[in-house]
Amino acid sequence: MIRLFEVTEVVDLISAGRKNVHCHWFVILRKRPLFGPNGSLQPDYLGVIAAGAHDQDCEFAAEEFFTADEAKAFAEFARTRLHIRVKIEPAKLPISNDSKSFEALLAERGCHDMLVLHDSAGNELDFAVGCYDEDAQEEVTEHMRAGGKLS
Repeated sequence: MIRLFEVTEVVDLISAGRKNVHCHWFVILRKRPLFGPNGSLQPDYLGVIAAGAHDQDCEFAAEEFFTADEAKAFAEFARTRLHIRVKIEPAKLPISNDSKSFEALLAERGCHDMLVLHDSAGNELDFAVGCYDEDAQEEVTEHMRAGGKLS
């Protein structure tokens, strides 16, 4: 059985007058996909996406989960470099065969400017992550740039 994880954070955006904002961290890019012909875990989405026809964005949604090692590495990075605490929970699998990726949800909002952390930023992660806030991405990005500065 495949074990994938969700990484979340709840923040208060005082400057925006918002409390308990639920933020979902997700993997945007890794050196090798988890699934598919070149997948590091398995060649298909069996057990990850519900049975039935699904589109490519549903596959992108499946790729946004963290592996156990990635979740642990990001939690440590978030604690030491961003000065935030994140929560790691097992992903509820399989996901619906009409699930949308966080990147697609952001694009539907017209938001194409997201905070991305990856190895070219001079950190120790070997994968890139993004952050999706359930309400409005812009304030979370500013929170991360201001309050959650890289040290």
